Amino acid sequence: MAFNRFGTFTLGIIIAAVSAGAVNFANAAGNTTLKACADKASGTMRYISKGSCKKTEKALSWNQIGPSGATGTNGQNHFAVDATGKTLGVVTGTGWGAYD
Repeated sequence: MAFNRFGTFTLGIIIAAVSAGAVNFANAAGNTTLKACADKASGTMRYISKGSCKKTEKALSWNQIGPSGATGTNGQNHFAVDATGKTLGVVTGTGWGAYD
Protein backbone atom coordinates (compact mmCIF):
# COMPACT_ATOMS: atom_id res chain seq x y z
CA MET A 1 0.00 0.00 0.00
CA ALA A 2 1.50 3.31 -1.06
CA PHE A 3 1.00 6.55 0.86
CA ASN A 4 1.05 9.96 -0.72
CA ARG A 5 2.49 12.94 1.17
CA PHE A 6 -0.83 13.79 2.79
CA GLY A 7 -1.35 10.20 3.96
CA THR A 8 2.17 10.04 5.39
CA PHE A 9 1.70 13.38 7.15
CA THR A 10 -1.67 12.29 8.56
CA LEU A 11 -0.21 9.00 9.79
CA GLY A 12 2.62 10.92 11.48
CA ILE A 13 0.13 13.19 13.26
CA ILE A 14 -1.89 10.19 14.46
CA ILE A 15 1.23 8.42 15.77
CA ALA A 16 2.37 11.60 17.57
CA ALA A 17 -1.06 12.09 19.17
CA VAL A 18 -1.27 8.48 20.36
CA SER A 19 2.29 8.66 21.73
CA ALA A 20 1.55 11.89 23.61
CA GLY A 21 -1.59 10.34 25.09
CA ALA A 22 0.33 7.26 26.21
CA VAL A 23 2.99 9.40 27.90
CA ASN A 24 0.35 11.46 29.71
CA PHE A 25 -1.44 8.30 30.84
CA ALA A 26 1.81 6.79 32.14
CA ASN A 27 2.65 9.98 34.05
CA ALA A 28 -0.80 10.12 35.61
CA ALA A 29 -0.61 6.46 36.65
CA GLY A 30 2.73 7.12 38.37
CA ASN A 31 1.07 9.42 40.93
CA THR A 32 -1.73 7.01 41.82
CA THR A 33 -2.17 5.59 45.31
CA LEU A 34 -3.03 1.89 45.13
CA LYS A 35 -5.44 0.39 47.65
CA ALA A 36 -5.94 -3.23 48.64
CA CYS A 37 -7.40 -5.38 51.40
CA ALA A 38 -5.46 -8.26 52.98
CA ASP A 39 -7.28 -11.10 54.71
CA LYS A 40 -6.05 -11.18 58.33
CA ALA A 41 -6.09 -15.00 58.48
CA SER A 42 -4.72 -16.06 55.07
CA GLY A 43 -2.91 -12.92 53.88
CA THR A 44 -4.76 -13.05 50.56
CA MET A 45 -4.87 -9.59 48.98
CA ARG A 46 -7.44 -8.05 46.69
CA TYR A 47 -7.16 -4.75 44.86
CA ILE A 48 -9.95 -2.24 45.46
CA SER A 49 -10.64 0.92 43.48
CA LYS A 50 -13.65 2.01 45.54
CA GLY A 51 -15.24 0.98 48.79
CA SER A 52 -13.67 -0.34 51.96
CA CYS A 53 -12.27 -3.53 53.44
CA LYS A 54 -14.26 -6.13 55.37
CA LYS A 55 -13.86 -6.52 59.14
CA THR A 56 -11.76 -9.65 58.51
CA GLU A 57 -9.36 -7.68 56.28
CA LYS A 58 -6.65 -5.11 56.86
CA ALA A 59 -6.58 -1.99 54.64
CA LEU A 60 -3.35 -1.40 52.74
CA SER A 61 -2.26 1.50 50.54
CA TRP A 62 0.92 2.39 48.70
CA ASN A 63 2.07 4.49 45.79
CA GLN A 64 4.05 3.36 42.78
CA ILE A 65 6.95 5.74 43.37
CA GLY A 66 8.82 5.10 46.57
CA PRO A 67 11.49 7.17 48.26
CA SER A 68 14.95 7.17 46.71
CA GLY A 69 17.45 4.84 48.30
CA ALA A 70 21.02 5.58 49.26
CA THR A 71 23.58 5.86 46.47
CA GLY A 72 25.44 2.60 45.96
CA THR A 73 29.16 2.12 45.62
CA ASN A 74 30.83 2.51 42.24
CA GLY A 75 31.53 -0.64 40.30
CA GLN A 76 34.97 -1.88 39.41
CA ASN A 77 36.56 -0.59 36.20
CA HIS A 78 37.65 -3.08 33.56
CA PHE A 79 40.81 -2.30 31.64
CA ALA A 80 41.83 -3.23 28.11
CA VAL A 81 45.35 -4.70 28.10
CA ASP A 82 47.50 -5.54 25.06
CA ALA A 83 49.64 -8.68 24.61
CA THR A 84 52.60 -7.09 26.41
CA GLY A 85 50.50 -6.26 29.50
CA LYS A 86 50.33 -2.55 28.77
CA THR A 87 47.03 -0.96 29.87
CA LEU A 88 45.27 0.61 26.88
CA GLY A 89 42.32 2.18 28.73
CA VAL A 90 39.04 1.53 30.47
CA VAL A 91 36.54 -0.77 28.72
CA THR A 92 33.13 0.90 28.31
CA GLY A 93 29.81 -0.16 26.86
CA THR A 94 29.99 -3.85 27.72
CA GLY A 95 26.29 -3.97 28.51
CA TRP A 96 24.56 -5.99 31.21
CA GLY A 97 25.75 -9.31 32.56
CA ALA A 98 28.89 -11.08 33.65
CA TYR A 99 31.60 -12.02 31.20
CA ASP A 100 33.75 -14.64 32.93
